[in-house]
Amino acid sequence: MRFHKEGYTSLAIVVLFFFVLSAFAHYYDASAFVKGLIYCVSGLLLLFVLFFFRTPSRALTPDSAQVYSPVDGTINQIEETNQMGSGQERRVKLSIAVSPLNIRSTKAPISGKGRLINASQTTSSSHGIGQRGNGLSIQNKEGAEVTLWQHGGIFAGPVFYDKGDKQEIQQGQELGSVKFGCRVDLILPASALLVAKKGDQVFSGKSVLAKI
Repeated sequence: MRFHKEGYTSLAIVVLFFFVLSAFAHYYDASAFVKGLIYCVSGLLLLFVLFFFRTPSRALTPDSAQVYSPVDGTINQIEETNQMGSGQERRVKLSIAVSPLNIRSTKAPISGKGRLINASQTTSSSHGIGQRGNGLSIQNKEGAEVTLWQHGGIFAGPVFYDKGDKQEIQQGQELGSVKFGCRVDLILPASALLVAKKGDQVFSGKSVLAKI
C-alpha cells in the first residue's frame, strides 16, 4: 500500500489547516473543548485523505490475450457502440462506476502503443460521453484496440492521464488518477469475449474483463 502522488496537495492543506487553527486557538486561549475539537476534526480529515488517496500494490501477470480492469469499481452497463464517432465499426462498451471509496489510480488494461483522445475529437452521441470525458486508446501488437474514457461528474474535478500519448504502455502500468468518483468506459473490439458481467465488482490490474 502506498500514497498516491496526487494526494500530497490535499495532505498539505489538511496539515496547514491544523496548524492555522491551532495557532488561533492558542493565541486566543481557547477552551480545552475547542482545542480538542480542532484536533479531532484535523485527525478525521487526515485519515480521510490517507484513505482516499491510497494505492494498493498488486502483482499482475502480463497476458496479451486478457483485458484487465483499469479501475476499481462496479460494472453498471454493457452495450454495443460505434467506434469513436466513425459510425461504422461496432464495438462493445463496458462501463465501470467508480465510487468515492474506490482507489484513485487508473491502470493500463493491455500493453501497446497509447494515443490520447480529447472529448472534442468525437461525438457524444457515439459514446454517450460528456465534455468532461478524457480518453486513451491502446493498440497492441496484434492490432486489437482498447479505448478508455474517464468521465468526471459534478464533483469529480479534472480527469487526466500521466502517460500514454504516443508511448509504449505496459499492461498494469499506472496511467493517471481522478480526484473524486467518476465513471470509466472501456471500449473493446466487437470480437472480444467478455468474461465479466453487469453488476460485477472489479479491481484494477486484478480482474479480467475480457479476452481478445
